[in-house]
Amino acid sequence: MQQWKKSTKQLVPQKNEVKEIIMQAQQNQLKCTPGHTFLESFESMVNKVLNKAGNDAGNSAQKSLKSSNNIKTMVMAGSKGSFINISQMIACVGQNNVEGKRIPFGFRNRTLPHFTKDDYGPESRGFVENSYLRGLTPQEFFFHAMGGREGIIDTAVKTSETGYIQRRLMKAMEDVMVRYDGTLRNSIGDVIQFIYGEDGMDAISLEHQKFDSMKMSNKLLEEKYKFVPDKSDFGENILSPEIVDEIRNDPEAKSDLEKEFQQIVEDRTFLRQSIPIAEDTWPLPKFEETNLECTEDFSY
Repeated sequence: MQQWKKSTKQLVPQKNEVKEIIMQAQQNQLKCTPGHTFLESFESMVNKVLNKAGNDAGNSAQKSLKSSNNIKTMVMAGSKGSFINISQMIACVGQNNVEGKRIPFGFRNRTLPHFTKDDYGPESRGFVENSYLRGLTPQEFFFHAMGGREGIIDTAVKTSETGYIQRRLMKAMEDVMVRYDGTLRNSIGDVIQFIYGEDGMDAISLEHQKFDSMKMSNKLLEEKYKFVPDKSDFGENILSPEIVDEIRNDPEAKSDLEKEFQQIVEDRTFLRQSIPIAEDTWPLPKFEETNLECTEDFSY
C-alpha cells in the first residue's frame, strides 16, 4: 500500500505535463515535430511522457525491494522475468498500446462509454495507473486485454512464420559441409565460403568478451597497468617486502615489467584498428579450463 501511494505521487507531475500538452494542442500552440502531422506530434509527446512516468514508477519500486526478495533474486539471476514485470506488479502497469499507438477511439469519439467525447487524457487512452497487486479498474482491465490480445495474435502469427523460415534455411543448407581443405562446399563441390563463417570460428563457442583497455586514456592505462618498482607504493598489500626488494635490485625484472606494459599498449592499438572504437566488446571463443589428467599407467 505504501509503495502504491509513493508511485501514485510520482505520477502526478507527468499527468500534469500531459494536461499541459493537451491544453497547448487545444489552443493551437503545439509545435509539430519534423515529418509528422499535428495529431501525430501530439500523440508522440504524450506517449513519451507517459512511458517515462511508468519507467520512473517502476525504478522506484525496484529500489524499494530488498535483495532477499524472491522475485528480485529470480530476475537478477536471469532465471525468468524482468524488472518490467516487477514494476507492473507493485508500482504501475503503464501505457497499453495497440499497433504501437495509444488506444484509439472506437465508440463515438471516445474509447469506452465510461469517458466523455474527445477525451485525450491518459486514463481514457489506455494508461493504467494501478498495479496488479492493487488491482485494475474495469476500464483499465479492458484496455489491458486489448494490448494483450494483440500480443497473443502476434505470437501465434510469428510461430508459423519463423518455423517456415527455419525449414527453408535447413533445406537450402542441408548439403553444405566443411571439407578437409577448410572450405565450405555443397554436394557438387561449389565453394560457398573459403573459411567457415569467414572467421573459422564455431558460433556455439563464441561469447562477447570485454576489452578494458579499449576506451582507456593513456593516463588511466598507466595507472592501472604500469608497474614501476622504484615507486614507494610498488607491490603494496600484494607482494612481500622481500620480493619487492628483489625486483627493485633486478634490472632484468624491471625490463620485463616495462616490456609487458609496452605490449599492452601495442595490443590496445591493434584492437582499436581491428574493432570499431565505439565498441569495447567483441565475440571471441570462450575460455574453458580443462583438467588434463594422465589416466594411463606408464609404470613398468
